[in-house]
Amino acid sequence: MKLIRDLTSFLFLGTLGLSGCVENNVSKEKYAVVSGKPLSVAGYAHENHSYLSVVIDVEGKNLLGKAYPVWSGEAFDAVAIIQSEINDGDDDKIELRGSYSGDNFHITSFSANGYDFYFKKR
Repeated sequence: MKLIRDLTSFLFLGTLGLSGCVENNVSKEKYAVVSGKPLSVAGYAHENHSYLSVVIDVEGKNLLGKAYPVWSGEAFDAVAIIQSEINDGDDDKIELRGSYSGDNFHITSFSANGYDFYFKKR
């Protein structure tokens, strides 16, 4: 009986220790603003949702920004605005606003070519 109680205490304390480690290592998303030269942009829309991906050059490093899921049609508007900045040839930067999640940047709004664009919350 003592062995079972000791093992139970060990497992319980071990689980608490592990859960504490996991909670301390979880990265919290923080709001950020990044700007860079747009290199490419793509969007996809299907019925009531759409996705946007954009690659920008931030001080010589490529950053992949994503907006998903967004309302249908928003991706097409966003692609048109960002693509107009890529096509005009003036090398102006665009500004992405959102948060980092691992190596990706989740876009909540952006500014490009004189437009401010805010994705609607889903």
